[in-house]
Parts: sequence; C-alpha cells; structure tokens
Amino acid sequence: MKITLAETAGFCWGVQRAVDIVLDVSKKSGKPVFTHGPLIHNNQVLEELESKKIHEYKSGDIGSNTLVVRAHGIRPEVLDELKSKHKNVVDATCPLVTKVHRAIKKHQDQNFQVFIMGNEKHPEVVGLLGASKDRAIVIRDAIAAREYPQTFDKICLVSQTTQNDDDFEATARELKLKCKEFKAVNTICEPTRSHQIEVVDLALNNDLVIVVGGKHSSNTVHLKEVAERQGTRAIHIETEAELKKEDLLGVEKVGVTAGASTPQWMIQKVIDKLESFEEANKSLLYKFSKFILNTLVSTNLFTTTAFASIYLGNHIVSKTPVDYNFFWSVISIVFALHSINQFSLEGKFDRRSKLTPKVYEFVRKLISWFSFLLLFFGVSFGFYSSSIGSDLKGFGIILFSALCGVLYGWKIIPINWISRFGFSSIRDLPASKDLSVSFGWTLLSCGVPLAYSSGNLSPVWFLLIPFIFFIVYIRSAILGVRDAQGDRIVGIESSFKALGKNRSKKLVFSLIGASVLISLCLFLPFFGVSPVFGFLMLTITFVSGIIAHLYFQRILPANDLGHFLLDSQFVLPVFLYGILKLLGYA
Repeated sequence: MKITLAETAGFCWGVQRAVDIVLDVSKKSGKPVFTHGPLIHNNQVLEELESKKIHEYKSGDIGSNTLVVRAHGIRPEVLDELKSKHKNVVDATCPLVTKVHRAIKKHQDQNFQVFIMGNEKHPEVVGLLGASKDRAIVIRDAIAAREYPQTFDKICLVSQTTQNDDDFEATARELKLKCKEFKAVNTICEPTRSHQIEVVDLALNNDLVIVVGGKHSSNTVHLKEVAERQGTRAIHIETEAELKKEDLLGVEKVGVTAGASTPQWMIQKVIDKLESFEEANKSLLYKFSKFILNTLVSTNLFTTTAFASIYLGNHIVSKTPVDYNFFWSVISIVFALHSINQFSLEGKFDRRSKLTPKVYEFVRKLISWFSFLLLFFGVSFGFYSSSIGSDLKGFGIILFSALCGVLYGWKIIPINWISRFGFSSIRDLPASKDLSVSFGWTLLSCGVPLAYSSGNLSPVWFLLIPFIFFIVYIRSAILGVRDAQGDRIVGIESSFKALGKNRSKKLVFSLIGASVLISLCLFLPFFGVSPVFGFLMLTITFVSGIIAHLYFQRILPANDLGHFLLDSQFVLPVFLYGILKLLGYA
C-alpha cells in the first residue's frame, strides 16, 4: 500500500504563531498562563499545553498572570473588557482574522451591508459579528444566500477564513443578484486554500483519503467534504486509535492530510498505524532491523557513534595518533550529556513515543541515572588520562564541556531576572541548542586531541575546527527543522524556531557552501591531507545539502529513519576510509 502525505498537512502559520506566543509568555513569566477559550481546536495539543501550566480561562481574577486571546479572535468589546479587568492581556488573534475584522469595518463605513459566509456558532464568526457591531448577516452557503428574502443597494461578502473557495464563489453569485452594487472580499486564508487544493489532488490520485484533526475543527471538516466531492471515499479521524484495518480493505493507495490545528506528531502516529497494518506481513528480519534502528537512535547510541566518527576522522586528517583513554572518556561524556538533556532535563513523555507513559517514565529514570554515572566515569577517566601524561589541559576541556552540558537545561538565572531578560537557562536563548551542540562537539573532538598533542599544531586544524563546527551546526539545525515541523512544541532554542524557515534555510545552505570551500582547501598540498579522506569529507557536505533540502521540503520522514540517515553522513566516510585502508588504497 502506497501512503502519500500532503505537503502542507498540519499546523498553519496562524496556529503555530498562537502556540509560539503562549509558550513564549509562559517561559518569560515562569507562571501559569491562561487562554480565553481553547487556544486551538485540538484536544491533544490542549492537553500538551495544559501539562505546561497553560490553562483555559473560565472566570475570576487571574492576578498578575497573563491572559492570551486565542487565534480565532474575539469580539472587540470583549477584548476591551478583558483588558480593563486584567493587567496582562496578549492578543494572539491570527493576523488573517484581524484582516477580516478590518474589511468588515471598512465596508460598513461605506454603507455596504456585510454578509459573512460561515458558521454563526464558530468562535471566529462570533468575533467577526462583534467587529460589525452585530450588523452583519451570517449565511452558511449559496443556498442560504439564494433563499435570503431581502435585497439591498450595496452588499459586501466576506468569509470565515476556513471556508471553501468554490462555496464562496457560488455564494457570491447568488448575493450579486440581490443588490445594485456588489463586492466580494475573499478572506479565506492561504493555508486553508493550500490544504484544500492538496486534498483535491490526493482524492484524485488515491483510493482513500484520511483526514486527521479535531471533530469540531471547521477547516478539518471541510477537507473531508472537499475530498468526497471528487468522488473519493474519505474518513475523518481525530487520533490513530480510530483507524481500523477494515477501513483499508481493497485500498492500494491512501492519501493523508490534516487540519490546520493538527500537530505533526498526531499525523505521524496515523502514518505509523497505517504502516503497522502493512508490517504485519513483513518478514521477521525486517521487523528486527527496524527495532535495532529505532533503539540505536532513541537511546543516542547512533548519535554517539556519529561523534566518535568525527573524533577519529580528525585524527586521520591531522595524522595524529589516537589516545584511546581520552577517546573513551569523551565518548562517554557525549553519550551521557545527550541522554541527560533528553531524558532528565526535558523529562516529559513524548506523545509520539510507542511506549506507554508509565513504561516511558521507568525507562527515563533508568537512563537518567545511568547517564549521570557514565558522565562521572567519563570525567574521572579524563582526569586519569591527563594525570598519566602529567598534563591537565585535556582534563580541563573535558570538565568544562561536562559542566556546560549539564547546566544547559537547568535554571541558572535568578527568578527575579526572568521578567526582565526573558530567560532562566541557556536553553532559553535563541538557537542555543544548535550552538551548544556544535560548540561542544567541536571542543571535544578538536580541543582534546590538540591538548595532548604537546602543542604540535598542524596547519590542517585551522580548517578542521571551523569545518567540524559548521557540519555539526548543520546537523543540529536540520534536526531543529524536524522537531519544529514535527510540532514537538519546542522553543526558540532551535535555529528554525528562532529564525523562521526562510532565514534558517539560507543560514544552513550558506554553511554548507562554506564547508564545501573548506573541504576543497584540504586538497591543497600545503595541508598534506590524504586525497581519499579529503574526498570523503567533501561528500559529507554534499550529503548534508541533500538531507537539508529533503527536511526543509518535508520529504524525509521526521522519525528515527530520518535521524539515522542524518547521522550516517558522519559514520560512512570513516567506515569507507577504514575499508580502503585495509585494502591498501588509502
């Protein structure tokens, strides 16, 4: 069975903006945050926010806590009332909804009778009616427009942002017959339009369309309707638990899309469920291979292998002998720090996990304790390795890296500074995760070998240090694309969330270009690098470029396979070099 995922499925930018706003407010204040009504129409996301002390406002005084107006917007008089009652009110209304408010006011001032196409009970439409001071008329569709008994001199038609273009045009044709002067202002938002265009394509090219999203989400319901209009069977599910194997009887091609309030981890779980139906017929070898891959990635073992490859590759390029005492020390520290930050400091159940929350909590504690013990071993072994050579420079670098790694996610800024600076830990700084990983890997893979090399600084290190920093930053930034587009509700610690898609994309490909130039310089006779390994290093940058493109286009899966392929680019050159060395070609 072939599974096709719509490119724009999931969170629209307006919803993502509202989620980002409420998370930023929560992080800066350090206090519970309230939202006026459900922030978005998705129960699973609301549960995720609830776990971060972001609650729906019911009534009463919230003191100095912040109240956030949701993406749908509210009536202007309600907003004014909230601001008079509460000290801190933040308006997270989608700018495209605000644009509809302005269009209504503008045309009412020009004596147009405004019609709003939409569901009069939908929160967005309630807010639009408020913008018109209840003078606008709400109609659902073209039939309601045709049956409306009254005529007017001037009519202006606007739309709830999540409606359908075809319905809007049909409604406009009917209303045009009921006035002397008519104006249609198509206020359907672009993300909604893109979702609907894609679902038409999915319906025409698949036997079944699965629409994922809240049952009370207007735009999600419309997606199912649009698919069915093409004559294709469509089903609307909220979670993967609703998907039954009987739904796929006789289905060879299935298309998957999702509403604007649906996070990617929910979509991924649906895809995983679909694949599991197929995997029931897969061989035992396939299932075992997938289990091994998932285990290697989820436990950070393969990430540590990628670092080990960089460490050994640096020695190969610089032609310096490997001190395996230091090697095992830094390997232990890298594995421990990645696991500590993933399982101990973050410490929250990932809804995409295949484990139950109870089992996950047991595994989390087990790995956390093991990681702290391994970190202690790594630092201690680093001290032992340095003391053998009576030179503590290597140990100093190891200890500094370990301390920085542990402090990354801990609150180290006094609480009374938070409101002024907006952060309480290194993690809260923009792009901190990508920069920290890049700096840490570069320091350990380059600094430690240099520290015990007795000051014999080969010229090649002047190229290796920036090269390692760039390629590790690219790796981390690409994972940030996966995490952000996978809606892991991450903060600005990733470059993708701090800079946005376009600027982070430009940064990543600029660093790839810089890495290519550095790789080419390694071929100069002055540096004395093996041409074979120099070529293999050059391949890393090209592979990074391909993987970056696939991630930005959401083609590469945002799962363990994608992560495995990303880290493989570091392992493969060293592995191939080893084989060529054994065969006498390097």
